[in-house]
Amino acid sequence: MRNFFILLMVCCFSPQASESKLMQTAYLTSMSISEFTQTQKSLETICTEKTDIPQAFSNLYPSIEAHLNDSVEVMEHFQAVGRKMIGEKISQVFAEHNATITNKVENTLQPFLISSHSQIVSACKNWKTAITDSNSATMKRFYEQANFITNNKTAILEAIDNRSNW
Repeated sequence: MRNFFILLMVCCFSPQASESKLMQTAYLTSMSISEFTQTQKSLETICTEKTDIPQAFSNLYPSIEAHLNDSVEVMEHFQAVGRKMIGEKISQVFAEHNATITNKVENTLQPFLISSHSQIVSACKNWKTAITDSNSATMKRFYEQANFITNNKTAILEAIDNRSNW
């Protein structure tokens, strides 16, 4: 009898638990991608304004645009359904998430804003190398996260829409 209850729990509750986990992981991943995108756009602005280093992220953007759109769609859908399922009280939590992203971006940019010109040039060269090398740790992490969202988008959206996952 004990084994029957364990089997029942595994059969009945595992799919919802994995859907819930998928939904949560996708939301956190979409936030990370949003932070990445905002950071890269800002670094590109700083590097093109303060150095002679040409744009790098704008050149990369067309090849990753579909990934970024999928990520934005997942994040916006999660927040919209969250408001619908939980109510407007959750809006404050989402606002805090967005503020956290903004703070992380600002913290990343801070050294670029207060360093000497030679340090900025060096940092911008390193940034350009990282953003243009698909094998850099920065880009590997981005592609891993972006592929997770893109490859699981349908399942993620279905999980978000499933009331029992909230």
